[in-house]
Amino acid sequence: MAVENFKTSIDRAKNISEFAALLKDTEVEFTFFGARKVSKENFNKKKSVDCIAAKALLLIRPFLKGWNYSLKNRHDINFVTKKINKFYEKTDRKFKKRNILSKIFYLIRNIFSWFFETRKDWDILSLNIDPAIYYTAIQFKEAFKLNQLPRRVDKKFKNINLYLKPTIIIRP
Repeated sequence: MAVENFKTSIDRAKNISEFAALLKDTEVEFTFFGARKVSKENFNKKKSVDCIAAKALLLIRPFLKGWNYSLKNRHDINFVTKKINKFYEKTDRKFKKRNILSKIFYLIRNIFSWFFETRKDWDILSLNIDPAIYYTAIQFKEAFKLNQLPRRVDKKFKNINLYLKPTIIIRP
């Protein structure tokens, strides 16, 4: 089996499905020099978590314009957001256990990353917008056929009526 370049594969991903497939079976590590790196078995070259989050933002943002995507895309977006959130959580825990030199290197990296603010943009997407939990009226009717649309509408996003998943799902 040929060893592929993980870094290049992430950069070349054209859609959210390809990107989600690449993120399966990945591991994250916190390096001595304060970097958060993601690697995959049978792939060489690691990619930073911030670069992966930036690519995910690039692939997810077009869906947010009209909230018009399939259930497969919803599943892939949900997988990607959860995976990247786990990367950040895991490396945050590892940071606390590191020695003072690693913490200093990390803080220096953080100062330079303030200019790019990828983590902040990612947190806004995954915590405030989260495309995996909101449904348009059409998507809601397709996903939850027997449930009625809720009376309360969330008009948080550019006059698009968005609905949350029902608390009780009626099955046929």
